[in-house]
Amino acid sequence: MQLERAGMKKIVLFIFIFVESLMAGGNLHYEESGYGRPDASHDYGSHYHHGRCYYECDPQYESTASQYDRMAVEYHSHRDYVNAILLHYKACTMEYAPACNHAGYMYDQGQGVARDQRIARKYFALACKYGSGIACSNLGVMYEKGQTVEQNDRKALSLYKKSCGMETEEGCINYKLLRRYMLIAK
Repeated sequence: MQLERAGMKKIVLFIFIFVESLMAGGNLHYEESGYGRPDASHDYGSHYHHGRCYYECDPQYESTASQYDRMAVEYHSHRDYVNAILLHYKACTMEYAPACNHAGYMYDQGQGVARDQRIARKYFALACKYGSGIACSNLGVMYEKGQTVEQNDRKALSLYKKSCGMETEEGCINYKLLRRYMLIAK
């Protein structure tokens, strides 16, 4: 047991050092290998020079956490789940709600990490706390279905209502459906 913990600590430390070294200097540079194409469907606030994409960590443009998350989304779209989860994790530690929600999704689906709905729930809860309406809805689904928690329609309804209050369409739909179901079931 002690050896497993020591091994896990080394892995976590390695990942942390890897991500920190990647982010050193406030800029992240990576070779163009499908990523960072000028014809990419998202604008990541970048400029291109000789096949390289440079992401400037300019607080006036957008937060560093937001940039990490945007890059993670791009990695994810290219099925580079390892880099995606590392960047989502980094942005989530900066209390960036969308990144926490994305990390939760990756754990829920088992993309780049072992599928673990308990960890997914923790990320969804953080994202909901930080203001992500879709994460509140995702968490509500877990309570409604009893995934890794005791099934609780009232808690789910409360989370859907919170999500709807954040103008998240899925949350509003889930709120209306569950509320209707709860009224019929009485």
